[in-house]
Amino acid sequence: MLCNDNNNHDNENIYEKRLQDINKFYDSAEIARYRNVFYGFKEYDQYPNMLRYFNNTFGIPNTKPYCNKVSLQQITPYNINNIKNINKMVFPITYNEQFYNDIIYKYNKNLSRIALINNKAVGNICCRIEPSSNHPALDSNCDEEVMYIMTIAVLPQYRRHSIGTVLLNYIVNYCQRNTHIKTILLHAQATNKAAVSLYVKNGFEIVNIIQGYYKNVDCPDAYLFKKKI
Repeated sequence: MLCNDNNNHDNENIYEKRLQDINKFYDSAEIARYRNVFYGFKEYDQYPNMLRYFNNTFGIPNTKPYCNKVSLQQITPYNINNIKNINKMVFPITYNEQFYNDIIYKYNKNLSRIALINNKAVGNICCRIEPSSNHPALDSNCDEEVMYIMTIAVLPQYRRHSIGTVLLNYIVNYCQRNTHIKTILLHAQATNKAAVSLYVKNGFEIVNIIQGYYKNVDCPDAYLFKKKI
């Protein structure tokens, strides 16, 4: 369904305000007293009210989407260097060779994809299936398996054109059609506004804040996102 320009503008203003509030909330003294006790939470009602506020998603349309021009391909030894180059440009941390070898040879090949536009590599998503017990903050059956998104990246010049959404939708659809998986998880740097915007927009909820999750970076804290499918 198409929205008129005025509605688009109003929605964008609402959305930008929510993102500003997220960052204010994260830096506030109120959240500081919750950071070290999130792992003890078992009931959603114990989470701060602000989590509920910015977990309410809005359908914000993008302008000039590339989504009808994006093709997704399997990651192989022949294109893995494209993944490495994208990740180097996007992420503040460096992934070792074992990480990339596992994508090709260890994990289900259907759980990782490279995004191409006119044969140019512009993004990727790499996932694995793992037990929910790897994430003690979750209130779930320890025997349940979850889909964990290890990385999702889009080159800066191609962002805000639905490519990230195309990659996320691929994994959601794969889970629904081919697995028993009911939960998708991922971590994101708490100060990464573009990532927070993408995940909230696509129905992910913030369920935990982890201090010091990332090593040797300026902003080490991470949000744990969850999406039920």
